Amino acid sequence: MFKSIFAKYFSVISLIIVVSFAALGGMQMLFSTRYWVSEKRSLLEENARNVALSAAENTTQVDDGNYLIKTNELSNFINILSDSIGSAVFLTNTDGEALLYSANSAELMRGRQLSAGVMETLRKQKGQEYFAVGTLDGLYAERQYTVGVSVVMNGQIIGYVFVSAPAEGLSFYLTNNLQMFFLSALGVLTLAFIAL
Repeated sequence: MFKSIFAKYFSVISLIIVVSFAALGGMQMLFSTRYWVSEKRSLLEENARNVALSAAENTTQVDDGNYLIKTNELSNFINILSDSIGSAVFLTNTDGEALLYSANSAELMRGRQLSAGVMETLRKQKGQEYFAVGTLDGLYAERQYTVGVSVVMNGQIIGYVFVSAPAEGLSFYLTNNLQMFFLSALGVLTLAFIAL
């Protein structure tokens, strides 16, 4: 009788400990993922807004509805920014046609136009930022975090700036996070089972 009560007690306590650690691990992964995506979004959004402001400052209105971008100054800024944050940066007109892009996205963007779906989403947002995790309707071969913001001049949207970063860093971050969790959980579980 004593052995069966001990076995029941041990199995119930062990199950509670394992389920608690599984729930804790799941919550840690959820919050870590949300934190990572939030940080990436903030970084990309801040840089996209800086490029949009610089684009508006380096643009002059030629005639009614037509604008001219001073590409030399803006191109240098885009390339430096792109290299420093490890992202692709490009500027489009309101139809999604690529006008200016960073050196690391030149091959991808040369002569390209964003899909009508992306541009329609931007128009519906009316000046709000665009954020997506994906291939940007097939533009990229792999998943990217992409932020798009409008370039505004004289109260009118004259184009959009997009900043994209690879989404592959999240899996590396979560793998390291999960390894750290498992090692600490294994240590605590070992102590708990020794104490029982």
